[in-house]
Amino acid sequence: MTALRRLTQSIATWHRGIVFAAGILLLVALAVGLYTSRSTAMRMQRVNHSHAVLAQIDRAVALLRNAESEQRGFLITSSEGYEKAAEQYAEELDEALEDLIILVAENPLQSRRARNLRDAIYERLTELRGTAQFMRRGSIRDLREMLGDESELRVMARIREIHSAMTAAEQTLLAQRSSEMKTELQVATLTVLSSGGLALILGGQAFFLLRRSLRSLEREAELLREKESAESADREKSEFLANMSHEIRTPMNAVLGFAELLSGAVTTPKQRHYVDAINSSGRAMLSLINDILDLSKIEAGKLELNYRPISVERLLDEIRQVFCPQAEARGLKIVITVDPSLPPSLLFDQTRLRQILFNIVGNALKFTEQGQITVHASCRLCTSDETKVTLFLTVADTGIGISPEHQTAIFEPFRQVDDGPARGHGGTGLGLSITKRLTTLLNGQVELESIEGQGTTFRFAFPQVAISAAAPAMESSDSSAENFDQLKPSVILVADDVTLNRDLVAGFLENSRHRVVHAANGEEALNQAHIHDPDLILLDIRMPVMDGREALSKLRQDPDLQDVPVVSVTASSMLDEEEELRAHFDGYIRKPFTSAHLFKEMSRLLPPDEQQAAAAPEPTPELTEPPPAPGPEWPALLAYLQALEEGRWRALSKSMGARETAAFAHDLINRGEAAACPAVMAYGQKLTEQVERFQVSAMESTLQHFPQLVSGLSEQMASAK
Repeated sequence: MTALRRLTQSIATWHRGIVFAAGILLLVALAVGLYTSRSTAMRMQRVNHSHAVLAQIDRAVALLRNAESEQRGFLITSSEGYEKAAEQYAEELDEALEDLIILVAENPLQSRRARNLRDAIYERLTELRGTAQFMRRGSIRDLREMLGDESELRVMARIREIHSAMTAAEQTLLAQRSSEMKTELQVATLTVLSSGGLALILGGQAFFLLRRSLRSLEREAELLREKESAESADREKSEFLANMSHEIRTPMNAVLGFAELLSGAVTTPKQRHYVDAINSSGRAMLSLINDILDLSKIEAGKLELNYRPISVERLLDEIRQVFCPQAEARGLKIVITVDPSLPPSLLFDQTRLRQILFNIVGNALKFTEQGQITVHASCRLCTSDETKVTLFLTVADTGIGISPEHQTAIFEPFRQVDDGPARGHGGTGLGLSITKRLTTLLNGQVELESIEGQGTTFRFAFPQVAISAAAPAMESSDSSAENFDQLKPSVILVADDVTLNRDLVAGFLENSRHRVVHAANGEEALNQAHIHDPDLILLDIRMPVMDGREALSKLRQDPDLQDVPVVSVTASSMLDEEEELRAHFDGYIRKPFTSAHLFKEMSRLLPPDEQQAAAAPEPTPELTEPPPAPGPEWPALLAYLQALEEGRWRALSKSMGARETAAFAHDLINRGEAAACPAVMAYGQKLTEQVERFQVSAMESTLQHFPQLVSGLSEQMASAK
């Protein structure tokens, strides 16, 4: 379609150029025609002027002859009729001479000749009038003497001379002007014909190209319709995925929520195994849904990036902590190296970079039976801008490798290598596709090198990554344990059309001092709110009769309820909908949620119970036996724990990742054994057990007690001195 569009644009460009050229030629022909018409009209006026001058010269001479003839008739007959006729011709001759002078006024030579002609004619007329006077008063003899004078002949000769000169000069002008007019008409005719002909030729070619362009446009319109159909199908796919996510997250909320409640109630190992299986399977399904939705968001261009100062070295250490236990369990090694030139802080999207590395390292671990996985990070300073670097990441394994014919296909969604050694390793085929698209979205490139049976290497390059002057943020976390009784006893209204979701919230708050009121839709929520006057409303978005948005609008319009905080509870995973809900509601909870998520929103919107907080004893790490005397390794252990508290623990208590927590606990067990410190070992074992059982709320509570473990160890060492 792109090639067709380029061809259409090229044809359209030629078409516009030809039409433009034809238009220019037509304008030239029109301009030449107009100029020629005007010039010809002017030259025609000059030719007519020459004809008028010649005619006026001839008329003047003819009138003079007529006057002479009439005057001779008077001399012969003495009839006054001839005399009057002669005077009339003389008057006309006077007018004709004045007109002649006006006609030749622009020609100095002809003007001078015209005046000379007028003077000579006037002289001749004067002689004629003199003969008439002699005829009346003089004798015949005097008249004969006058007529026999040669002055008459001289005057007439001068008149003929002037007449001939003026006539010859004007005829010369007439011939010149006629020739110029003829030449100009020929040139104009040729120009108009050639311009018009070229314009017609170009117009014909333009018509031909127009037909081709129209055919191309029809084809492009057809392709555009196909593209719109494909985009419509893609939108429908995205809507389907969103609806599928909503429909699956809704029952998953009950599955994982009640599994969390059961994890604290079961007593036998077999029951715990069943609950752990529910948790594990549910979270695997949720992870799969998230992968599909991530792919859909990337394809729709709706996946947003969050650039902030990050430490690549710290992120790689997190990767090591997460995957080392799995690697060690399979006899593999994970080696992570960082080039010393790598800046301590870069401006990058840590979430997406973590997602890329988790996918690649997870795949490497899955397809490697022996040997090691090596992760290396380095950078190169940009020559054009010393405040930016090109970030290089390499992940190499000694696994089964990928055959050349499959190295391109593995980056396609839902594609897996389904033959050879890779068969049977499982997976959805989404990880590498998401990795490839995230890399492109981050303006990076990924290269794959693999030898079947020897291993695979992925090389990532992210150019123009800004060096951050700010240090990577170490977010602090709330040190209080999850305890709903820390909040002021409140009435919680839960509006949800799914009974299990309402029962789940009631189960989370069952042993607390809060009271839960149920509503199956927005209309019931309004009625229950007027009856029970709730302190907090949990409002599902999609409900029959009246949905959550309409219910919120009516709550905000009610003077008695408009100040009650309302939290939106939804299974939707679309970013734009989340932003819209956060803008209108006081809080936001996405299904499936845990008791920790519920506590976080409630503690933000409900006041604490000051009496309960004052009466609550300070929790301390559990020590089943009297603490032993500090050993020689305890100072180094304490220093290590204090460093963990300032760094890794703060990030972990915020993210609450299960793998990261398991690695954290495993590290504590090893450190505690090496230093012979039972308290640290017991803490790590307890945390490991909670992670394995997916006891999220208990795991979060234990993590919050870590600073107390460190301070207790410090006090024990101080008292022993």
